Amino acid sequence: MNIGIQTLTATDIHDVTTAKGHVLGTFAQTKDGRKYRYAKNGAVALAAGATVIAPTQAAYTSTAKGVQKVATTQFLTNGTVTGVNAPKYEDGLLTVGGAKYLAQGVALDGTIALEDRLDVAVPNTTATSLAVNQFAGVTASGTSPIATAEVAVPASAYFWAYVSA
Repeated sequence: MNIGIQTLTATDIHDVTTAKGHVLGTFAQTKDGRKYRYAKNGAVALAAGATVIAPTQAAYTSTAKGVQKVATTQFLTNGTVTGVNAPKYEDGLLTVGGAKYLAQGVALDGTIALEDRLDVAVPNTTATSLAVNQFAGVTASGTSPIATAEVAVPASAYFWAYVSA
């Protein structure tokens, strides 16, 4: 029994959209046990059957800009992110003092939008690291295969990527 695991139908698997439906990397499977992860394509369309490759963007490291208060959802950092790299941090993991928080993404000014609210105050200049979600901005070229696109996927579209039987 798979409590809490979404069950996909063929219609779900073949649905490709520009409207985000799940957190990137969400796990789901079919009734017969085929496993999928929710992904977002990068800037180049994927052909049906294409091997899906994780993005190679390094983690965004910086420090807290001022004291970050409990319950904040806008975490300020002292760094900036280039425009081309900002989308790769969608649904990434922000690490602060060893704790990890799901991030919706990062703005060019270094503000990180959190999905989860901070549960502790963070002192000024605390080291931070925002890891790229391996299912954000995937491509068909590179060295880290993570899945397969069963259907054609336009640039920047969301889809279910097949990961194993």
